[in-house]
Amino acid sequence: MRLMTLAFAATATLLAATAAPAAETTAPETGFWAVYQLALDNDMQIRAAEANYRAAQTASPSAWSQYLPQISGGYGISRNQTESSSQAFGGFQVPASTSETEGSGWNLSLRQTIFDWGRIQQIEQAGASVAQAEAEYRAAQQDLILRVGEAYFNLLAAQDSLTTANANLEAIGRQLEQTKKRFEVGLIAVTDVQESQAAYDLATADQIAAERALSVAREALRVITGESIVNPAEPGDDLPLLNPEPLDAGQWVARALDQNLNLIANRFAFEAASQNVDAQRAGHYPTIDLSAQRSDNTTEYTELVSGGVPQTLFTSEGEQTLISLNLNVPIFSGGATRARVKQALAQASAAQANLQLATRQTEQQARDAYLGVLSEISRVKALAQATESARTALKATEAGYEVGTRTTVDVLDARRNLYQAQTNYARAKYDYILNTLRLKAAAGMLDAEDVQQVNGWLE
Repeated sequence: MRLMTLAFAATATLLAATAAPAAETTAPETGFWAVYQLALDNDMQIRAAEANYRAAQTASPSAWSQYLPQISGGYGISRNQTESSSQAFGGFQVPASTSETEGSGWNLSLRQTIFDWGRIQQIEQAGASVAQAEAEYRAAQQDLILRVGEAYFNLLAAQDSLTTANANLEAIGRQLEQTKKRFEVGLIAVTDVQESQAAYDLATADQIAAERALSVAREALRVITGESIVNPAEPGDDLPLLNPEPLDAGQWVARALDQNLNLIANRFAFEAASQNVDAQRAGHYPTIDLSAQRSDNTTEYTELVSGGVPQTLFTSEGEQTLISLNLNVPIFSGGATRARVKQALAQASAAQANLQLATRQTEQQARDAYLGVLSEISRVKALAQATESARTALKATEAGYEVGTRTTVDVLDARRNLYQAQTNYARAKYDYILNTLRLKAAAGMLDAEDVQQVNGWLE
């Protein structure tokens, strides 16, 4: 039974006061699927994860480019002018002259790596890095579903708490009014009035806290979706309570250790770090490459004697083709290679530790979520019965108060027990749904179909 049935007209007014301002955009649909679609379009975390994935995809082509042919070419023009003044040598007069040298040429070079163990390892490392980025992006997609789910059902829980607080405050207010009238005619002692007043003041404080919690919950969901969600759909009384399939924690743990996306990303991270060690060690190894060069140059020398005409003294043309197979053997690099190897080894150790931690956390998450689903199924059933029992107890207590066998405190306690049972019942349903999503995420199985399934459970 939805908690909203407990609210009176005053409750609706208070809820309207806590809703988002009219100027804010509200979602046309407020089901879980519609909110998830808003998050896909507006969540900044998933956008950043997508951009990081696209950037990481360039690692493999970049690594391969170093092993493919490297071709470069160039063309140059040069001009050099020299001027000399007239000079006398013995009985001869050397006239002034101007000389120019003009040249042009082009060159084309090609280099092809034949063997470079370091670059081979960098290619392997790039492949592992791309696979890691893909796993991280898919994990971010699953995390978005969980973040939307947690924010969505926290908003529902906050609404339930405020509804309960409003209904409790109004009921206690009526009780306080009745108590005062009974005291005025001498039917009860003043202590009953004081107890009712104290309960009313406490209920007022609870209502203020609930209003604040609702605003915080609505804002937390707005950060993800970019829009303010005012009326999210709630689970109905016919919420299916489905046991995990298979009904075996060990199988879920095994599936999580094999398919959990965060764990897979850590495995690829360790693999990339290990390959980086080999790539840095290759700084001690020889490399072989093939190079070819082709050049063509033309030079023309011209001289102009004062009073004369330009005279080309000579022109030279040259072509050169060079093909070589080069063996490069590193001898000493100042200790840089050794330092890079030590750094890579430390990074590989850190990646291995992160992998072991992720393995333990994955197993824990799978077991906790599995047990959470089972326990919440039992809690939902127990709290449904507890709510009915609390409602029956309240009716009996109110009847006893009318005939004088129960006190005001008894009625207040019974009413508080009913409201708390209803709140706990609703929260248990939310936690059941969330644990179902967490279990599938731990096993690497959470996707949009699960969002649609949960959406079908809401009214």
